[in-house]
Amino acid sequence: MMGYADMLVGSLLAGGLALLAHRYRLLTVGGCAALLVAVVAVWALAGWVYGVPLVVSLLLSGLACRHAWATKALLLGPSSPGAIGALSVLARLAWPMMLAGFTSQGALPRMAAFAGTLAVVWADVWATELGMLSRDRPRLLASGRPAIPGTPGAVSPLGLVAALGASGLNGFLLLLCANAQAAQAGLALSRTVQWLPLASTAGGMTGVLTDSLLGGMAQALYHCEECQTWSETSVHTCGRPATQVRGWAWMTNDAVNSVSGLVGASVALGTIRVLSLL
Repeated sequence: MMGYADMLVGSLLAGGLALLAHRYRLLTVGGCAALLVAVVAVWALAGWVYGVPLVVSLLLSGLACRHAWATKALLLGPSSPGAIGALSVLARLAWPMMLAGFTSQGALPRMAAFAGTLAVVWADVWATELGMLSRDRPRLLASGRPAIPGTPGAVSPLGLVAALGASGLNGFLLLLCANAQAAQAGLALSRTVQWLPLASTAGGMTGVLTDSLLGGMAQALYHCEECQTWSETSVHTCGRPATQVRGWAWMTNDAVNSVSGLVGASVALGTIRVLSLL
């Protein structure tokens, strides 16, 4: 059971993240509230072993969003997204929250699935925010055609490298926390736990590629006649209605993120189960 000190630390870190996200206009007030709930929930349900990687991933994701902010704003122009709202935050963090409270399958399967879905969150942000700065023009994963930076479904070499790094780093961080907890308790971890970085990488990369495929084929994409640019919503950021030109109306960016997170968790869980047989 969580101690009061641990719970206090988790709450303070969650509050700090929310304040930073609001200060730098990364999240709306609702988005900050959703972030606060998600971090506190993970910390309360699963402890600091799960909470620390979540906090680090969110912090580094925020830094990636702020990196070269002005340059990315010029690249995207009228398509620049605004602050992220509560629904979008929950679409990314709902799976980590649920898996943090899922204990019936034992610690290792839960940890692997958590690693996979969190890796997708981290890798997707890094792939998008850092990949946008790639010198090589991004291409739609589904067709291979060149695309403008920021187009849903497009990937760049730098973005894929960033996603790979985020996925692996997430697994190593979770493994480090698990080893620290075991050492603190005087316990020895099973050999299979050492495969967490590989499981996280497999889950994260599969999730990111799923995100790109769905984003380029199924996600609803709209065109704003006034600004002559694309939009992920039926109302462009300029406030005018946009015309749907691709995908299914119900397959929003939030839906894509949710599906990708589930795929990442499933692949990481499957990977750790296969590796446990070796």
